[in-house]
Amino acid sequence: MADPQRITDVELERALRNLGPRYPYPPTPNLASRVRGRITVQPIAPSVADQVTNQPATMLDPPGIDFRREEQMALVASFRSDRHQDLFRAL
Repeated sequence: MADPQRITDVELERALRNLGPRYPYPPTPNLASRVRGRITVQPIAPSVADQVTNQPATMLDPPGIDFRREEQMALVASFRSDRHQDLFRAL
């Protein structure tokens, strides 16, 4: 069997460059227009406006930690009722 012909890197590069324009590449979709279309799409407004406008959380008065001792002790004591004990047993 004959040895395969060895070519240099320079010859290989030249051959590939000459072949490139003649090679039938598959068609490429226009991806730029698709991406541009996705970026510029206008959002659809909801049919009902939000009940709370966009405001910082400090302006919305979220519930915080209740540091009032008497109210917290009353809440803990309420968990000792028969109803709560039944729930705890079920868990």
